[in-house]
Amino acid sequence: MIILLSKTINKCLKVGVFGAGHLGKIHLRLAESSNKLELIRFYDPYPDAVETIISENKYNFYDSAEYLIQAIDISRLCHS
Repeated sequence: MIILLSKTINKCLKVGVFGAGHLGKIHLRLAESSNKLELIRFYDPYPDAVETIISENKYNFYDSAEYLIQAIDISRLCHS
């Protein structure tokens, strides 16, 4: 698990989730329900995983990990 943090204080941290598998889904729900995090988007390299998440939820995604990295303050890398 890799966590990237910025020096952001006293505001919601912009978070992104890398990986839309079992753990990724959990982290997406936790980030969305947090009052200290702003869920920006998620990224997964597998189109089937992306389609599953989008059909089950209304999460936004990037089709590039680089775009997500540029848009967030903190990330959660999830893999099984």
